[in-house]
Amino acid sequence: MAATLLDLVARGWKSDNGFRLGYLQKIEASIRKEFSNAGVKATPHITSRMSAWKKNYNSLRNIMARTGVGYNAHGDHKIDIDDDQWAQVDKNTKFMPYKSWPLWEVWKSIFGKDRATGRTAEDLDDAADEVRAQMAGGLHAHDNDYHSCNTPYLINLIIE
Repeated sequence: MAATLLDLVARGWKSDNGFRLGYLQKIEASIRKEFSNAGVKATPHITSRMSAWKKNYNSLRNIMARTGVGYNAHGDHKIDIDDDQWAQVDKNTKFMPYKSWPLWEVWKSIFGKDRATGRTAEDLDDAADEVRAQMAGGLHAHDNDYHSCNTPYLINLIIE
């Protein structure tokens, strides 16, 4: 799903107010193309995932905007911040402190409103290709769990 959203951003489907009408059907068609028997629907599956991603993105954006906050030095996509600062951001951060956030950079491209990043459609195409390559190779960090590369897990990745 992340790769498809990056494609849509690169092709002008995103504006300051969100995505154009029909983007959910584009995502559904992309998932159906990869996994014809998945049964993933725009509503409720994709809209639910998009809501969760936006909620997490907004909380992480508020956290990352704080002075002295960033990823830790271990390369595991965890945010280096003390427990008191987590609690001061919003109620959604209650479950965030020790989780890995490998999609943060992708979410910035998808949900961010900053037009001054210098990113081009080609950059976003490259990012989408990278996400697809990671998924195809079974390389995906998710909550520090290891999952073998099998169809149910891949379907879960697509809707994440």
